[in-house]
Amino acid sequence: MLLSLYIYAKWLVSFATDGIRNVLYRSVMRNYQNDFNELYESIYSKNLHHEPRKFVEFFDHNRILIEGQNISINEIIYDRVTRLKSDYAHSLIHNESHAKAKPEIDKALKLFENHPDYNEKDLLDIKYYETLIFDRAVVNFYSKNYKEAVEDFKTLTQKFPDDEKFRNWLKSTEAYKLVKFEKVLYIILAVTLFADLFLEDLNPLLDNLITVIFILGLSSIVTLEFVKWNSKR
Repeated sequence: MLLSLYIYAKWLVSFATDGIRNVLYRSVMRNYQNDFNELYESIYSKNLHHEPRKFVEFFDHNRILIEGQNISINEIIYDRVTRLKSDYAHSLIHNESHAKAKPEIDKALKLFENHPDYNEKDLLDIKYYETLIFDRAVVNFYSKNYKEAVEDFKTLTQKFPDDEKFRNWLKSTEAYKLVKFEKVLYIILAVTLFADLFLEDLNPLLDNLITVIFILGLSSIVTLEFVKWNSKR
């Protein structure tokens, strides 16, 4: 009998403790969300997103509060965190913090791609998403990742064929990509020319191979120059 009462009393204490803990947790989370909502309203009521340097400083100062939100249980919070992360990434681009911007852009894009309401939506119809794709392309361009930049600019020009800004960026990036390849060809030409002029007693087969490589390299450079000239027309 005493043992049963002891077990029952222990269960009551445990139940009460869990209840108090849950109440306190909900209260803390509610205050945490309230603080976040006040922060969000403050940022956009003051138009800080139009001042990149101030916005980045404000976001960095409140990063724990912003990124600590539980976006899975509240769609409004999800949307607000997504907007803040997007504006933060975009502000970093304006501040020319390209290395810091790249991972932030990827995080913001993931928020759009995982949004429960956007499963069957063309994300490029969302202005924020379109801007992030453009920002990522710009970051890759300035980081000399021309292949990745071209892919994003092509995506944008296919979706928005009449947008002159996207078309111009695509042409410029493709031209820089060709310049990078052209430098390699010039090195190959220099090496083959040196071997042909200064290395004696070469095997005839090797000598012929060097001549063929030189001709192919020279032809490729001429072709690239024509492509570059044509792209500027």
